[in-house]
Amino acid sequence: MATGLEKMQQRNYVVLDVGKTLAKLSLWREDGVCLAQETRNNQILHNGSYQMLDVHGIDKWLAKILCQFANIGPICGIYPIAHGAAVAVIKDGKLAFDPIDYEWQFDGEIEAKYAELRGQFNETGSPRMENGLNMGLQLYYLKSQFAEHFGDGTQIMPWAQYWAWRLSGVSCTEISSLGAHTDLWSLQTNDYSKMAYETGIAKYFAPMRKAGEIVGTLSKEWCDKTNLCEEVKIYAGIHDSNAALYLTRNAMQNNANEFTIVSTGTWFVAMRATSAKIDMEKMANEAGVLFNIDIDGKKVPTALFMGGREIEILIESRNSRIDVSENQTKQLAATKQILDIGAFILPTATPGIGPFAGCQLQKINSPNCDDQYGALVAIYAALVTGHGLELIGANSTIIIEGRFSQSVVYCRAIASLMPDCKVYVCNEDANIALGVLKMMVKDVELTRELKPIEPLEIDLLAYRASFYEKVDNSLKQRS
Repeated sequence: MATGLEKMQQRNYVVLDVGKTLAKLSLWREDGVCLAQETRNNQILHNGSYQMLDVHGIDKWLAKILCQFANIGPICGIYPIAHGAAVAVIKDGKLAFDPIDYEWQFDGEIEAKYAELRGQFNETGSPRMENGLNMGLQLYYLKSQFAEHFGDGTQIMPWAQYWAWRLSGVSCTEISSLGAHTDLWSLQTNDYSKMAYETGIAKYFAPMRKAGEIVGTLSKEWCDKTNLCEEVKIYAGIHDSNAALYLTRNAMQNNANEFTIVSTGTWFVAMRATSAKIDMEKMANEAGVLFNIDIDGKKVPTALFMGGREIEILIESRNSRIDVSENQTKQLAATKQILDIGAFILPTATPGIGPFAGCQLQKINSPNCDDQYGALVAIYAALVTGHGLELIGANSTIIIEGRFSQSVVYCRAIASLMPDCKVYVCNEDANIALGVLKMMVKDVELTRELKPIEPLEIDLLAYRASFYEKVDNSLKQRS
């Protein structure tokens, strides 16, 4: 246990990661050692008008855990990370609206009117996504329904920057958060999109700041609630997938010009770091792909689907989880049986989302054995991931990280499906948090321990051909 003097000397940093399913708060020593971590399940709430994010519950939890962290040692900085499909509107220093949950289904008339306004893919790199996944639709709805709240004293902030504001009182916007399939940023002009200007939304956004900038210090309100000192620095914040990309870019060093990182959580997000020219017209015609914007404003070809959500839906209550250590050996041994019995899962368990958005979930020869079923689910997730990787042109190094990097079958299936790529797993805990620790502590030495992954000992390429054939037949039958 650290002595009082050691506690005074060590410098600690906090990372707040507000995901869709979980909120995480972690405490880091400046040398990259994680001292503590707490998580909270985010609730699905409804305020009478629409489905909302659990902003007030997260706020109370954050204050409680920061109090606990304050007892461990001095905290120098707090850095917020968040998903890219939420937005906060502030008026006169207070939340004007409860932030919308992106899984809320908007009225068809609102969606139709918005569809006429939003820009084309070649302008924004942002496809029309399910429900409220485009931040622009959320803001269009709020401005259409509650126009009286938009005027002098109104400011808009992406979700990560809301938490920076909440802690510091300083409002800002950041490019990677604004460029995450929002419809609000133009890749052509490196400015707000035409739609953002024409609807009047652009003028309300808080000033732009860099992801690594210190925007202020902890407010008196939060000092009083947490016993932290007013010298704690608050950073602008970042889009969560971009935090993983930033860390990997730093760790890749000389190989940073061409690699693809696959982050696995509620969403499976494949982001390709590349200096190659990308055919935007081709990407515009594919489902489940888009361009994210990195913290330097550069385009990042991205494929995504709700992999974690699909896996949860498919597993239900069966003893078939693919992300726990005790199931790995048994599921790996069961992969051959999947091929032998001709078992398939056809997409998708999350209708309207991902590269197979127009398809309907089907199970063919689904096994009763839990180990075989878990292996089938892992292979299914790999098939959808692999399809996305091909759509964005992944052709070199692939690094799998996050919760489902624990699945041996999933990772080895990716290696089988991408035979021309070198596939690695990074099993570090809280690696997104490590990415932003690097922003707060510039000289911290962070390397990624990459474990090379071998393909499965089955013919998964032939299985994939059958998978595609069955998907095509299913679509033809539906049409």
